[in-house]
Amino acid sequence: MKEDTFMALVLIGISTSMAIPPYTGRGLFDLAATLFFGILSTLYSIPVLKRWIRESNDSDNYNK
Repeated sequence: MKEDTFMALVLIGISTSMAIPPYTGRGLFDLAATLFFGILSTLYSIPVLKRWIRESNDSDNYNK
């Protein structure tokens, strides 16, 4: 597994683990942190996953 793909999966895991507990009104900081990490991991993982898919497709075409 490539290093940037692993980092994207780690960020997705962090953001989902923060988003799973329901927002209990402890403060706006929890909500802001959840939204921040969710948006950050989504923005980071989309180009990484696109490049990962493109590289795997290129290697499939190369192997034929």
